[in-house]
Amino acid sequence: MGTVLRCVRADYLKAKRSMLNVIYIIVPLILALAFAGYFHISSWNRTLKISAFLEMLGIIYTFLVGIIVGIIAQRESQAGHYQFILSTVPSRTHIYIGELCFLLINSLLFYTLAVGSFALVFPFTSISGYVQVIGFLLLSSTPIYQIHFLCAFIFGKSASMGLGIAGSLLSAIMLTGLGDVCWQYIPWAWSVRFMDFWLLATTDKDAYLQGCSTFYVGIIINTVAILVLFAVSIMWIRLWDGGKEND
Repeated sequence: MGTVLRCVRADYLKAKRSMLNVIYIIVPLILALAFAGYFHISSWNRTLKISAFLEMLGIIYTFLVGIIVGIIAQRESQAGHYQFILSTVPSRTHIYIGELCFLLINSLLFYTLAVGSFALVFPFTSISGYVQVIGFLLLSSTPIYQIHFLCAFIFGKSASMGLGIAGSLLSAIMLTGLGDVCWQYIPWAWSVRFMDFWLLATTDKDAYLQGCSTFYVGIIINTVAILVLFAVSIMWIRLWDGGKEND
C-alpha cells in the first residue's frame, strides 16, 4: 500500500502546472455553468434539461479520457522512455494500481465539480441522488481508463486520443435506437445509459421497473469488465518491455 501511495503522490507532483489541472478543474466548471446558464433561459422541460446535461457529461468525459491518458503516457515516455516503470520490475503491479488510483481520484474530482457546480445553479435531486450520479459515472469510466491505459502505453498518445474521439461518437450513437439492444456490451455506452436509467428511476418509476433488468445486466457486465481488464493489465505490465515512443 505504501508503494501505491508513493506512486499516486509522484503522479500529482508530475501533474503540477500541466494540462491535466485544466482538464480536471477548469473544464468541469465551465461545462456545468454553461449548461446551467443556458437551461435557465431555455424552454426545454426540466427532465430533458437534466438528461441532456448528464448525457453530455458522459460523452465529453469519454473524449477527455483519451487526452488525459495520452498525456500521461507521453510524459512517462519523455521522462526516460518509461524507465520509472521498467526499472522497478518488482513493483510494476503497484505502479499500475497507483496510476489507476490517480486517474480515478481525479475522475471523482471532475465529476464532483461538474455535478456540484451544475446543482448549485440548477438543483435537480437530493444529496444521495448526486452521490448516486457521481458513483455511476465513476463506475462507468473505470473500464474506459483501463482500455485507454493499455492503448496509450502500447500504441502511443495519438492512438489514445483517436480512441477517445471514436469512443465519444460511439457514446452518442448508443443513445439512439441502435443502442437499445446492445448498449450493455459497449463500454462507451455505459455512462450515458446509466444516467438515463437513473433519471428514469427518479421521474417515472413504472417505466424504470419495466426496463431495469437491462440496467442491472449493464452494471454486472461493467463490474466484470473492470476485474477482467485489471487482471489483463497486471499480466501485461509485468511482461511489458516499453511501448511505442510517444510524440
